[in-house]
Amino acid sequence: MFMKFSSLTFTTTLMAGTMIALTSNSWLTAWAGLEINLMSMIPLLLKSPSKSATEGAIKYFLPQAMASVILITSFMAIYFTSKPLMMEALPHLILLSLMMKLGAAPLHYWFPQVLSKTPWGQTLLLLTWQKIAPFTLMMYFNMNTLTTFFIIASSVTGALGGLNQTNLKLILTYSSIAHTGWMLPLSAVSSKMWLNYFILYFMNSVLLVSILKSFKITNMKQLGTSSMGTPQLMFTVAPILSLGGLPPMMGFYAKLTALIFLLKSKMGPMLLIMLSSSLVSLFYYLKMTYSLLMMKSLRMNMNPVKLSIKENYLFTVLTFGILMTPALSTLI
Repeated sequence: MFMKFSSLTFTTTLMAGTMIALTSNSWLTAWAGLEINLMSMIPLLLKSPSKSATEGAIKYFLPQAMASVILITSFMAIYFTSKPLMMEALPHLILLSLMMKLGAAPLHYWFPQVLSKTPWGQTLLLLTWQKIAPFTLMMYFNMNTLTTFFIIASSVTGALGGLNQTNLKLILTYSSIAHTGWMLPLSAVSSKMWLNYFILYFMNSVLLVSILKSFKITNMKQLGTSSMGTPQLMFTVAPILSLGGLPPMMGFYAKLTALIFLLKSKMGPMLLIMLSSSLVSLFYYLKMTYSLLMMKSLRMNMNPVKLSIKENYLFTVLTFGILMTPALSTLI
């Protein structure tokens, strides 16, 4: 009972910290919100009394604390310095600290190590909710050479890093890094487009992680040997392919609208690298689908399963991206 109450308390303060960072009108208040968020996340990571959970919490805390120190030092330097050279360098330091908090490549070294040690619930928080505040704060920065470097590095690292992985948490980690590469330019040029993309990424991640958690699946081999029925199988395949951006899944519409918008913003050369990386990352999504479908088909009961109206609607939205159609029509 105490564990449930403490988890609820820290989850509430975690969300409150994010909301403080989102609604702040000064960098100092934003930093305070990020710190409340960090201090709330540590007890949640330590919820499981194991050596790996403790290791994961420490590996999460150290880079986050380092990023916080850089952030607050940069804020203070802006207020107390008037040297042009320093004023030019400080925004880059702030950007570096936010990228480290986000887990963008090449500052992602802590991200796979932490997620491989945490339970599915905390993994989902790190993949989704913990990205909101850093992304929102980065909307105050325009596109520059440093941002472009992080976009390309995240896209390439996310694509290549997941190729040889069999641990599903690590695959989703590198998937998150790859999607970060798509969300970074959107956050710099259009908050509305970033929000559309992030909501779809959030929905797919929640659905996929919820199913993997309920069936206690952590690696690729377990996908083919799980006791999933046909409805669960459908709701697992849909978000996997959607995260991969395979048509006609709604993730494809998210990337297509982002592509059209960024092309209008004259980011062609960078988009070529992002698209190439996206095709590479599609391989490990298809590998997951193969493990899930081909191996399971040897034992699956192929009798028709009647889905409820809600399940039919959700699967249709996940598959055909109905929610993205209005957004697409406004950009073409």
